[in-house]
Amino acid sequence: MVTDDGRMLQPQGHEGIWFETEPDDPWGKYVWRSQKFVGDPLELPVLGESAEFGAGLKGLPDYCAPEVERRLASIDLVAESTQEGLGRRMCVFTHTPEDIGKDNYFSYAVWYSNSWPLHSPDKVISEIENFGIPEVFSIPGTGLPRDCVAMIKSKGTPVIYASQIEATMEPELRTACLRAAYSRQVFVNITGNSGEK
Repeated sequence: MVTDDGRMLQPQGHEGIWFETEPDDPWGKYVWRSQKFVGDPLELPVLGESAEFGAGLKGLPDYCAPEVERRLASIDLVAESTQEGLGRRMCVFTHTPEDIGKDNYFSYAVWYSNSWPLHSPDKVISEIENFGIPEVFSIPGTGLPRDCVAMIKSKGTPVIYASQIEATMEPELRTACLRAAYSRQVFVNITGNSGEK
């Protein structure tokens, strides 16, 4: 609900990050924009068998589906690619430089993996105690910005997680984890489906 003074109030039952007004932070802007879809969930198609995974991802919700692409495009996040390989599936959505400026070039991504953790268990660190962000993990050596991911589905394997990919800078760990959580929140808001935690 939007108030007379322009604030977007968080609906009852909605969990996670919420902005009542548009934030100055370029990364948070997309969370704010995606909030217009809260309460209008998509019926996500499910994945079938694939050459790379066989039946390993069968039945999981498809966060890379055309319906998701259309909603993300309406908030200026454009589908860049969907890739499968080496036990992973990934789809990437990139903002248009004209939208918030070329100095902040980044993408939001959804990843599917047929294994968890992505590194030896003793090196996968839950960051909720450090930063207060639930279901966010720092994982060395994944090639992501400061190796931080936010879980969408984390009950057993395979897993679905979100990240934010930097093209112009390498943020410190707290910032990287917060932006991973922003990425997850965008996909949760867009689809109305937070997955099975």
